[in-house]
Amino acid sequence: MKKIKALSMLLALSLFLPLISCSNPSNQASSNSGTTPTTPLKSIALVIDSPVADGGFNANAWKGLELAKEKYGCKIAVSENVKQSDFESAFRDYANNGYTLILGNGSQYSDAAAAVAPDFPDVKFAVINGTHTAENLASLNFDNYTVCYMSGALAAYMTKTNAVGFIGGMDIFPVQDGRAGFQAGVASVNPNVKVYTAMADSFSDMAKGKELANSMITTNNVDILYSIGSAVDSGVMDGCKENGKYFIAQPSDRLDEAPGTVICSAILSTPDLIMILADQVATNTFKGEKFYGTIANGVHKMGRFGKEVPQDIQDKILQLQDDIKTGKLKIK
Repeated sequence: MKKIKALSMLLALSLFLPLISCSNPSNQASSNSGTTPTTPLKSIALVIDSPVADGGFNANAWKGLELAKEKYGCKIAVSENVKQSDFESAFRDYANNGYTLILGNGSQYSDAAAAVAPDFPDVKFAVINGTHTAENLASLNFDNYTVCYMSGALAAYMTKTNAVGFIGGMDIFPVQDGRAGFQAGVASVNPNVKVYTAMADSFSDMAKGKELANSMITTNNVDILYSIGSAVDSGVMDGCKENGKYFIAQPSDRLDEAPGTVICSAILSTPDLIMILADQVATNTFKGEKFYGTIANGVHKMGRFGKEVPQDIQDKILQLQDDIKTGKLKIK
């Protein structure tokens, strides 16, 4: 009888064990238990030279990492306020600690990533608005010209003074490209509208952004402003709010942050751009190449309109967006 009972227990255990081994590994990876993800994307690190809570460019990048963590259960980390002289060591430290994917949020990280990547062939690197590529280094780019073109068109439709402003963070290609797009968008609607431009020479100086906005408003009678400057954008928005002028925000929808000031936002979805990259790493399809977010792949679009924007103007901007998306209108 003892032998029969023992055999029965072994049989029951043999039936139970396969049920354990077939449990869903993805559920385990997405929990907070510290379980190692089953995909190749085990960890992502972000290197930035200003605060992650900047309300714009860096905050959006961090959202991308959070989406990747939610989907793949990977570990995520960020190094904030990193000085340019320390970019390379920040990349190298994360690589030495076994991170799968290391991101730099801006073209200023291109040289550092290019210097470190060859030393860690099994680590994936990427730079948003980057200028270099290699077998394990990708460059993720926005179509700044297009979103700024649409923003310029909106500014031209909405201005009452025929004077609008563009403020950039630093005079680098993505900002230059955006400025050109904004100016072209304004001209496409009303070539008589004057576009005033300025650079803050910083992506983190909010006070400088506000100062430049105040100067344009008081000196040039500018009544609508648009900026590409990360944390500088928040300063420009504050200047518009204090002076009762309109602001077209970017890169996320900021309508709820300053109702009555923000009339629309140009969406440059860093989270969606990063998720394209995360999916590539997770499916072993990563390529060290330069690729762009577009209206077609969902990275770009105009956000919600404020109640200050008449319906007919909203319709014109949405039609413009659709014409660019379908290729009916070529703007460059």
